[in-house]
Amino acid sequence: MTRAWLFPGQGSQYTRMGRHIWQLAPASDVLAMAESISGLPLRNVIENGPEELLRNPAYLEPSIFALQAAHTLLLQADGLQPDAVAGYSLGEIGAVYCAGCISLRDAMNLVSERGTILARNAAKGEWSSRAVTFVRRPETAPMYGGVFVAAVNSARDFTLTGATKYINAAEGILSRERAAVLPVAIDGPWHSPLASDSAREIALLMRKVELRKPVVPVCLGTSGRFETDVEAIRASLSAQIDHPVRWNDALDTLWQAGVRATLELGPGRVLTSFVRANWAGRGYRSQFLDRPGGRAIDFAALRENYYEENSWTQSA
Repeated sequence: MTRAWLFPGQGSQYTRMGRHIWQLAPASDVLAMAESISGLPLRNVIENGPEELLRNPAYLEPSIFALQAAHTLLLQADGLQPDAVAGYSLGEIGAVYCAGCISLRDAMNLVSERGTILARNAAKGEWSSRAVTFVRRPETAPMYGGVFVAAVNSARDFTLTGATKYINAAEGILSRERAAVLPVAIDGPWHSPLASDSAREIALLMRKVELRKPVVPVCLGTSGRFETDVEAIRASLSAQIDHPVRWNDALDTLWQAGVRATLELGPGRVLTSFVRANWAGRGYRSQFLDRPGGRAIDFAALRENYYEENSWTQSA
């Protein structure tokens, strides 16, 4: 069975995420590095909130990446490795770190500086994002005046972003079209042309980042395709903030490559739910490591059963 590790992005965070692992040596060291580099009290905000502060990209980006890196190190310490990786938005940095493209310190510097850029630019306007799920597959991607499709997560699941007044107007239309509409906990019009200022700054930042050839295949969210060329990966990390996430294409690519098991690293199980939506009716296994309100993952059991064909429960 071919296994892929998936790394989520902004919107997957919640207060007390990762609470079961921060006392473990690899995780506590990673979080200490994140606090040192960012200069922010990340542990306190992760553990106590408020949620509004945890949404701030300056706090959010290094916090989510710290949890992804901690999960990666814990699994690798047990001798586990993926056959492929894929990351959603910010999670792409977690994926390329796991794939050996970037050092931990360089990745932590990148997410800290990137978070500062996004926080500064998010403050320039009032934006909203919505997760939209249609009862039936729409004929085309939903398009409304002043609203952009920031992500296509499955044939029926989209993320929309734009100025709040346009998002509110679109929400009324979507409700009449029998779509479920939920807010997304992010502070900016990411993955749309409205984020072009941030994209230019991040592209300049990425010029200074040292990248290496990945040791496992990386499926990029901007293209939904595998990439091994270092400069193509750099271009994706530079451009992703003002380009939509093609997550349904990425999951199609993973399936076509033979992936039949996914493991989600980082907060929550958003990507695991997208796997369920895209692979419904197929034979696959999925699991996530961070369980809001649930028990801690049993890493010893995961290590023992990781390579067993039928060991992973479908937990979406």
